[in-house]
Amino acid sequence: MKKRSANFYGLLGIVLALILGGILILTSVSMPISLKKTGSPYYFLTHQLLYGFLPGLILGFIAFYFPIERFKKYVPYVFLAGLLSVIATFTSLVGLGLEGASRWLQIGSISFQPSEFLKIAFILYWAYLLATLKERSKNKDLFIAFWLTTIVISTVLLLQPDMSTLVIIIGTSLGMYFLSGVSFKRLMSIVLILIILAAAVIPLAGYRLSRLDSFLHPGQAPLSGGYQMRQQILAIGSGGLFGKGLGFGNQKFGFLPHSMSDSIFAIISEETGLIGALLIIVLFVLLTWFGFRACLQNPSYFSQFLGVGVILWIDIQAIIHISANLGLIPVSGIPLPFISYGGSALTAELIAIGFLFNVARKTKN
Repeated sequence: MKKRSANFYGLLGIVLALILGGILILTSVSMPISLKKTGSPYYFLTHQLLYGFLPGLILGFIAFYFPIERFKKYVPYVFLAGLLSVIATFTSLVGLGLEGASRWLQIGSISFQPSEFLKIAFILYWAYLLATLKERSKNKDLFIAFWLTTIVISTVLLLQPDMSTLVIIIGTSLGMYFLSGVSFKRLMSIVLILIILAAAVIPLAGYRLSRLDSFLHPGQAPLSGGYQMRQQILAIGSGGLFGKGLGFGNQKFGFLPHSMSDSIFAIISEETGLIGALLIIVLFVLLTWFGFRACLQNPSYFSQFLGVGVILWIDIQAIIHISANLGLIPVSGIPLPFISYGGSALTAELIAIGFLFNVARKTKN
């Protein structure tokens, strides 16, 4: 019992630190942008709290208290609902197109991004399939199930297009599949096929090629494609060891695009320095450590896969965001979990964390 309590409460402390730190950081980053666009310095912060944190907290508590084994039988319907909600973005009735992509649903005065909720719906469904087929020792069926779900998810998300979400979902599913006991040889064969398919898909959209070209040749487009990467690196480098001080960064004043979302780690580095940036990274590492330890103590295969899937999702998203801000990979539109601005993303993440705590509170006898 003591071992469970240490993992559970350690996990709780890390999540609280990330959420509260995220609110503090977003307050600093959003104030000048909010004041300029709305006349109120707290508009975006209030929006994040009311339409991200509050619904996420309520739904997260429901996910925490609802018995997972009873919920298991509804998982296929949850996944189907997640897929249909993303498909609904293509319709003129509720779909809301922004910047050439169909990624939002508009219901009355409320708009949200269903692909964020598809992440947790997919993790639930993939955990359900892994647990069911593992209990029946049907490894061949697992291989078929992986490709079928990958094809379905890829088709829907590439039509939006939303390559970033697709990368996160496939990366998470690969990690869960590997932890189910699949052979390393088979896993590498899957990875190789996915790399070949990605190489074929990337040239189909001009913006993907543009991002890749800007990454490979940032100096050739300093005011267009390479601008964001250059400003991110400038922000990180100017922070030094201790930073300029929370609220005293320069890049958020219109110099760095998407400073509240895609580039928020660069702002963190500028204002809190190397110390603050490393603290954020350490918190995600500790989340992984406590999370995995807690999940492996649960006697249910479904719960184990579900908890591990949530951790992998958060980790992969954080790694991609931080790597893109450091200039290690092309610029992506992926937010930093719990910290970046975005109501749909925060709500989905808090729901997922609710499931993770649900898994963590039950241990083997």
